[in-house]
Parts: sequence; C-alpha cells; structure tokens
Amino acid sequence: MSKTKQSIIAGGLITTAGIFISKVISIIYVVPFNAIIQTTENLTYYGTAYNIYSYVLNISISGFPFAVATMVSKYMMRGDYRTSLLVKRLASRLMIVVGAVTTLFLLLTSGIFAKLVVGPEYVTTMRNVLIVLSFALFFVAILSSMRGFYQGLNEMDIYAANQILEQISRVVFLLGMSALAVYVFHQERIWAVYFGVISTTVAAIFAIIQFAHRDKTRIPELEKLAVEQTAASNEDKRELIREMILIAVPYLLSAVLGYSDMIINTFFLPSGLGAFGMTSKEIMNITGPVYANINKLLSIPMVLAPGFSIAIIPYITRSLAAHDDRGVRKHISDCLDSVLYLALPISFCLFVFAKPIYYVMFGSTNLDLNAHLLSWFALEGFFSTVLPVINSLMMAGGLRKKNLQSLGVYTIVKLSITYILLAKFGFPGAVLSSVAAMLVCLLINAYHLSTRFHVRWMYTVRKFVLMLIGVLGIWAVAWGLQFIGFRPYTAGRIIGLIELGVSGLLAIAVYLGITWCFQLPQTIFHIGSKGKKHHV
Repeated sequence: MSKTKQSIIAGGLITTAGIFISKVISIIYVVPFNAIIQTTENLTYYGTAYNIYSYVLNISISGFPFAVATMVSKYMMRGDYRTSLLVKRLASRLMIVVGAVTTLFLLLTSGIFAKLVVGPEYVTTMRNVLIVLSFALFFVAILSSMRGFYQGLNEMDIYAANQILEQISRVVFLLGMSALAVYVFHQERIWAVYFGVISTTVAAIFAIIQFAHRDKTRIPELEKLAVEQTAASNEDKRELIREMILIAVPYLLSAVLGYSDMIINTFFLPSGLGAFGMTSKEIMNITGPVYANINKLLSIPMVLAPGFSIAIIPYITRSLAAHDDRGVRKHISDCLDSVLYLALPISFCLFVFAKPIYYVMFGSTNLDLNAHLLSWFALEGFFSTVLPVINSLMMAGGLRKKNLQSLGVYTIVKLSITYILLAKFGFPGAVLSSVAAMLVCLLINAYHLSTRFHVRWMYTVRKFVLMLIGVLGIWAVAWGLQFIGFRPYTAGRIIGLIELGVSGLLAIAVYLGITWCFQLPQTIFHIGSKGKKHHV
C-alpha cells in the first residue's frame, strides 16, 4: 500500500474517529437531557433552533476553513512558511468579522425565523432560544479558522482531539447547568433549553483555548522555518485575501445549496404535514424527535463525510499542483470506496434495528412512531453521507462551478417536490424528496468527475454490489434474531442495550465475513497486503 494512500485513509479515519467520538458523546447526553427538558415543546425549541443555527453557520463560514486548509497546504508544499503564517493571521481577522456579522444577522432575524417554524403561541420562546444561540456564531467562526490552519498542516490528531474536547466541555456544561437550574433552583424547564444552547458558545471558547495552547509550540517552529526559508514568499495581503475569498465563495455557495434540504424540511414540515391532515400536536410529536433525537442517530454514519472530506483536501491539492491526474483519480476512488464500505452497514443497521435503537437511547414514548421515523430517515442518512463526499471531491478537484450547478439542480428538485410529497405521503415525503434530489446530484457529479479525471466508476459499482450482498447478511441476522424472540425493546433499557449490542456485533461480523470472502476490505484498505495486490 502506498504511503500516500495509507495517509489518506489514516487521515480520514483519524478525523472520522474524532468526529465519531464527539457525536457519540452528543448522542449519549440526549438521554439525561431529554429527562430534564421533558416536554415535546422544549424538544422542538431546542432541535429547531439548532437546525436554523446550523444552516446559518454553514452558509456563513463553511468555505473559509477549506480555503485556509487549501492555501496552507499549497504554500507548505512549496516550503513557503512565511505565507502560511500570514494566511493564518488574515483568516483569523476575517473570521472575527464574519462571526460578528452572522451573530448580528441571527439576532435581527430571530423573530422572523420563529414565526416561520412554530405556531403563534410558541413564537416568543422560540425567538428567545435563537437569540441566546446566536452568540455561538461569533466564537465558532474564530474556531473554524484555527481548524482550517491545522487541517492544512495535515495535523489530523490535534484536529480530532479538538472536536472531542469541544463536545465534552459542551455536554458537561449543558447537563450540569441544566440540572442545577431545574433541580436545585427549581426554575422552569425552558431554562434547561437556554443552557443547552449557551453550551455551544462555552464549548467553542474551550476549543479555541486548546488551539491557542497548541499555537505556543507550533507557531514558533514555523516561524523559525520561515526565517530560514529560501523559497519565494507571497506577502501581498490583498492578493491572499482575494485568493481566500475566491476559494471560499464556491464552498460557501456549495453549503448554501448542499444544506438546503435541512432548511427546506424545517420550513415545509409543519405546512406539509398539516396538508396531510395532521394536527399541531401530531406535528410536534414528529418534528421534536426528528430534530433532537433522530438527527443525532443519523449523524453516526454522516461523520464519515466530514472526516474523509477534510482528510482528502491536502492530497488532491498537491496532486493538482503537480498536474497528476492519475493521483487525483486514485484519491477519489480510495476516498469514496472507504466511505461506502463503512457508511452502508451503519445506515442499514439504523434501518433494521430502528426500534431497539430508539428504545435503548430515548425510551418507549411513541416508540412505534419514532422507530418508523428512524427507519425512513436512515435511508436519507446514507445518501447524506455520500453526497457531501462527492461534493468535496468536486470542489477539491477544481470542478467548483460544475458542482454548484449540480447543487443548484438538487435544491430546485428538493424545493419543488417536498411540499407535494409531504402532503401526499406524510413524513416519508421529506425523505423521498431528499433522496430523489440527492440521486440527481450524485449522478451529475459522477459524470463530471468521470469526464475530467477519467474515473472508472464500474469498479466502485462492482464493489458496491458486493457490499449490498454483505448488507443482506445484516438483514438475515436481524430477521433470524427476531424470529427466535430476540427483541431488545421488550426488556429494560439496560438489558435492551446488552441485547442490542450482541445483535449489532453479530450483524457487523456477518457483514465483515461476507465482504472479506469477496476480498473487499483487503482491496479497499489493503489489509495484510505487503507487496501483494488484491482485486475485486
């Protein structure tokens, strides 16, 4: 296995591991936090506010970390340490401005958003939650520039550790302050929601402090290299800012379009489900668990997308700089094959074990409905893992304009059919509309990658078919266990967790066993392949 390929997979897995651990922490805290906030209304306030916050955050800063990473990677490859450090300083100042602007934007529009997503009787509280959450945008923007710098240095270990620290500090503050407010000072449970959203700001501050501590040792090392460097440097600040913006804007527009399904669902679910015949209370029973609980579970496979997308950028940037299309082609295949192999079984387990998973994590309240929701949204979770990876490959591969065009088609399709499908099929319409739009975008982008870099998708398709055979093994295990009476959701949650763990391990073991027989993991990850090639 080549060192480059090994580094890509290792970098992707390290970053994914960091994101995965942080997501697991974010899933686990939901159990006690739900017990504190209790009501469906509070759950909806919390989940809906984060949906709006996430969309505003993604469209305001998403391009800049990638731009910083791309530029730092490029200049470090050239041995231009002075310019790399200048990029860091400029990015920090720029993100302070961006963070301040986006915070002000959400403060001013909080009332408008509140009226769009909840009924009249809930608007005031929804607005207050958004106002409290808006301040996180400032600190997260600053944090994003720091992460982009270390991503560009390809230091994925500190990147992953920072994400874990951020999540731990967030959960400790959230649970501690919420419990204190409700159980010690006997405040209304909405205060738990307020402290829940404040925790995002607190966590970002802790993460910034960690990077600042890392800077104390890493920056002097780079400054020493900058003094000794013989390579020419680019210290034209205007030119560097222009380059940063030219790289960032396509990513930013990509985020606006790529995350549009989130905001479209947020705005159309109430009216679409109302047209389907549901009452306001029934809609709350769906939107609350979807936003606060089910989205947490879907984030398990979806962590692969940012993990591998972040890791792949420095390698594709270097291959393009060296005019090595063959290298780019290999990076694309390596990245996508790895993501598909890992995302498919995880997503299918969420589908086939939906009821026991939801029961163990969140209890038996509306279990049949919530398990049904999870099984449907697991399908969207798989496509939501693959599409961002393809988009990142397009952006990193210099096909930004074409990627924006395909994402434009995706947004138009999603916007056009969501309300219609919601009114016709109920909540499955949200999933069906997203999957249809994502499939169109995937096919368009696959064509562009094939045309530009001559990627031969038949090899990936062949591997994917073999993965599907492995997934049939997971289905057989789930069916067989249920046939013999193995139902984790009928016991206590602790016993259910043990039974679910046994079921999940057995299902994954069967998937690994079947795909191992087809030489899939050996081929994708080159397991035990010193000097030896595997073919599928």
